[in-house]
Amino acid sequence: MFRFRLLALLAFFPLVTAPMAMAETGAGAHGASAAKNPYPFMTAEMVKQEMAGAHKPVLIDVGSIQEYKSGHIPGAINVPAPAIRMQPARLPKDKSARIIIYSGRENAGRERAQQAARAALSMGYTYLSVFPGGLPEWIQKKYPVKKGAKP
Repeated sequence: MFRFRLLALLAFFPLVTAPMAMAETGAGAHGASAAKNPYPFMTAEMVKQEMAGAHKPVLIDVGSIQEYKSGHIPGAINVPAPAIRMQPARLPKDKSARIIIYSGRENAGRERAQQAARAALSMGYTYLSVFPGGLPEWIQKKYPVKKGAKP
């Protein structure tokens, strides 16, 4: 009986831990993460790599306009988190466009970015990722930062 329980546990363990690991690292295909988090997380290196690729993503900084003006990732557009639903014209028209959402602040910014991603998902956008480290992680890697109101 003990052997059966051990075998059952060993067979079940990878099925539970693999999706959690993919959700935390952003690994796997889009949509492969757990139901609570239907978008993958990205690191600064992953964002930079996608920006250098042929199909550039739409970067959305969901911080306030003041935060955006004080520093943002070059090319990012500013759509404050509360404006995602109220100003849909500021988002790409193509609902399948590659979108990476981040915030310029650390702790509160992570939650803001995730709330904005959930809102965008509910609006029909299908190819989203969240960069939870946001601008602080970007700066830590010594990647370029732009100041002012223009992307």
